[in-house]
Amino acid sequence: MDEEHYERTIQILHSFREIQQIYYQLLSKAAHQHGITPQQFMVLRSLALNPEMKLAELSDELHLGNSTTSGIVDRMVEAELVTRERSQADRRSVTLRLAEKGEQIWKRLTERKMEWITPFMQMSAEDQLALLRIHKQFAHILQQYRKED
Repeated sequence: MDEEHYERTIQILHSFREIQQIYYQLLSKAAHQHGITPQQFMVLRSLALNPEMKLAELSDELHLGNSTTSGIVDRMVEAELVTRERSQADRRSVTLRLAEKGEQIWKRLTERKMEWITPFMQMSAEDQLALLRIHKQFAHILQQYRKED
């Protein structure tokens, strides 16, 4: 592999990190403007897209431990963003749902996020698909090394 090819590959990998950091900063700022943390934003997102989740399912989706997720949910229940509902059939089973306040915040944050995403929607479908294919290719290659460790 020549030096130029190597440097270009490193630049691509750094660009992924840069995009991820900027996106996280935008989400974090928007979340804080609505009185929630970025992690709570992710919970709102998960519950908006998958109503009636169990805590273990939410933990898996967020890639967090059950106790960490439970702490986040506890604070969200206290803030009236999320509700916990016990199953009548199995009292040990608890279903999580967005409360009305949580739904309102989710809608406002989604509108804000659309402002950032709209310019990307002007890319051609061909460019979007090519970019997605390449990103998945990078992720797949890196996943192989993660499995080895």
